[in-house]
Amino acid sequence: LVGSEMCIRDRSGSDQHLHGGCGEGQGGKLTWAGQAWAKGTLLPQEVEQDDALADARLLGLELGSDDLLPGESGAVWREHQAAVEAFLSISTQWRVTGMADGKLFASGLDYGAVRTGLKLAGIKITKRLWAQIRMIEIGARRAMNGTT
Repeated sequence: LVGSEMCIRDRSGSDQHLHGGCGEGQGGKLTWAGQAWAKGTLLPQEVEQDDALADARLLGLELGSDDLLPGESGAVWREHQAAVEAFLSISTQWRVTGMADGKLFASGLDYGAVRTGLKLAGIKITKRLWAQIRMIEIGARRAMNGTT
C-alpha cells in the first residue's frame, strides 16, 4: 500500500497511556495497528495532532509535525509505516478454524504464504521488520477473536 496514510495519535485514557487497552512498551503501537486493521479503522479520516507530539515527548522522542501521518485517532508513527504497509500486503493470509458454535477462530498468519506474499511484493524482511509484523499480527488476532 504505497503512499497510504496511517493513523498517528490516540489518548483515550490518562497521560501515561497513549492508547488504552493496547498494552505497554514498544509493541503497543503495533498491536494497536493490528487491532485497528481488524476493526476497519486503520486508514485515515482526518489529522488529529493536538496530543500526538506531547505523547512522543512523554516517551522521550523528539518529533515534529512533519513526523505525523494523517489519520483517525490512533497510534502508529512514521517509523512503523513500513511494518504496517508490509502487514497490509499480506493481511489476507490468515489461518482460520471453524468452531462448533459456527464462529471462526483466527490462529495467526500462515507464515509460508506470508513469506511468498512479501517476496512477491518486493519487501525485504529484516529481523526488526518481522518482529513488528508479528506485533501487528497479535493485535489483529486479538481483535478478530474478540479478546481485546
